[in-house]
Amino acid sequence: MIELQARYQLTAPSAANTGATWWTAHDLVLDMTVDVLTLPEADPRAARLVAAARAAGAISDPRLQHVVDVGAATTDSGEVVYVVLRRPTGQPLRALLDAGPMDPTRAARVVADAAEALGAAHRSGLGHGQVGPADLVVGVDTTTVCGLGVTAALTGCPTSVKGDTRALASTLYAALTARDPDAEPDAEPDADPDVEPDRTTGDHLPPAPASDGWPVRPRFVRAGVPGPLDDITSRALGLPGAEPTIDDLDQLATELQHYLTAVRDQQLRHDHRGQAGPDWPWSRLAAISAASLILIGAGLAGWEAWSEARAPVPSGPGASTTRPSSPTVGPTSAPVVVSRVRVLDPQGDGVENDDLAPLAVDGDPVTSWTTLDYASRDLGGLKDGVGLELDFAQLSTVSSVTLQLVGRGTDLTLYAADHRGTGDLSGYTTIVRLRGLGDQVTIPVNPAITCRSLVVWLTALPSNGTTYSGGVAEVVVTS
Repeated sequence: MIELQARYQLTAPSAANTGATWWTAHDLVLDMTVDVLTLPEADPRAARLVAAARAAGAISDPRLQHVVDVGAATTDSGEVVYVVLRRPTGQPLRALLDAGPMDPTRAARVVADAAEALGAAHRSGLGHGQVGPADLVVGVDTTTVCGLGVTAALTGCPTSVKGDTRALASTLYAALTARDPDAEPDAEPDADPDVEPDRTTGDHLPPAPASDGWPVRPRFVRAGVPGPLDDITSRALGLPGAEPTIDDLDQLATELQHYLTAVRDQQLRHDHRGQAGPDWPWSRLAAISAASLILIGAGLAGWEAWSEARAPVPSGPGASTTRPSSPTVGPTSAPVVVSRVRVLDPQGDGVENDDLAPLAVDGDPVTSWTTLDYASRDLGGLKDGVGLELDFAQLSTVSSVTLQLVGRGTDLTLYAADHRGTGDLSGYTTIVRLRGLGDQVTIPVNPAITCRSLVVWLTALPSNGTTYSGGVAEVVVTS
């Protein structure tokens, strides 16, 4: 065991970084566990490290890792300079992302706190330089930024407000998707468990999907990323078409706080409406879900109660009034091959993230087709619905449709036709109408039908925090 200044007992080196060593240590005076960084005094970075650590210690923001002590000492290995830092409570964001993406609201709160703290540091003349998921320690109610001053001193990387803003935008992207927007597309995550991670930058997340050399927006990587939060992240990253850009830590913090305030206000309104009585639509969601489960579990004994939902689509002249034929269901089931999928938006301008439609049938529930953002659940009152039209390679038997949806609280109607899709609802017949759905539902079609195309038609959208949007992460049609 190594002892510094008769106060710090260095129990074990936790990581090494180009000549500097991180230690887990015990502070005998304060009786607490601390982190200690040592660097040979002869290292040309030593003076820079000491100066940066002292400058960081002079900043009193509680969201910055506290510098307990800075000095020089003699050890068995020679003369060293050292920095002692209070160990924050919580887990590194990077470790949390091993379990998958973070809840969007929590991710926004974590990065907003970090942006405010780093903004205060820059106003004091000190930047970070390489802030990332490994440098943010997330507690129950707190976020701590680690490495301020120390990282730049060890690596020699330049610091700037714009650079730290861009790095936090990348961190927000990672928190929302568990993907790294700055990694090369063919980069692989660190896999060797015997190699200690670099304490200044952290080990790598899988790379984000890219288009034309740019990472795609976070909501195209992970279903359910709220539109406003997707916009803030994309603007701070400087993605093509995301304007105006966010190049300032204070602006990033302010926009994230506005988003969080909007989410909080909306939740308060929902809570108030929920106490007011049955006009609050979400108050019936649990009952609706339970009833749906009972229908399915009881072998669809009450499925005929949806007789109104079997009615033909009132889509004007030429609309079919005949339900597709009902063949005998075979003894086995298999997925029906979708030969084409496209967005159906006959009452709009025909543009509803059309390029994302194939993501609803790509076999990956992480990717999704999503609608645009609307001011209200009923698509802003602008149209009756919007959806996806799926064509099959041939007439196929359909006995069930499984949907993974974006968000919770979608209303939808499922339509079928015995011809290829025509780009509108003419000739389609209603299979079922459902309301207040969760993020996954299996719709049995009993009796089974033969058809050439299906339409998943969204008529009411879930909230994404400040506006309303929905979508389909995956649709599987089974014969």
